[in-house]
Amino acid sequence: MAKYAANGATITVGGTAISNVVSFGVPSDSSEEIDVSDHSDDRRAFVNGLVDSDDMTMELVYDPADSGQGTLRDNVGGAAQTFVITLSGPSASHIHTFSALIKGFAIDLPADGALTATATIKRTGDDTISSS
Repeated sequence: MAKYAANGATITVGGTAISNVVSFGVPSDSSEEIDVSDHSDDRRAFVNGLVDSDDMTMELVYDPADSGQGTLRDNVGGAAQTFVITLSGPSASHIHTFSALIKGFAIDLPADGALTATATIKRTGDDTISSS
């Protein structure tokens, strides 16, 4: 079984690289269960509800001059943007392309530490996975 390091993965928004990314992931999907039990059941019965994409949070070392971070900051509450995540290790099925809403961009100013930012996005459709 192959194992890969996450270091070196990249992310772009609208074709522009986002720099100084400390941590991020590929947005995941989840589904709530719907209770469809009735009086003839002796055990609860469930079906899956609609699939929803979970929020994804990016942790950044804040750079106000970085155009990728600027795109995140300037498009909070705007139209969906195209994101591309390229994983660093695998050679197949390692590029994820999707549209997402930018829900938030917050800058943190610790008393003793680097300026950091957190961006939150929500995927709005399918994640297209490719090798090139």
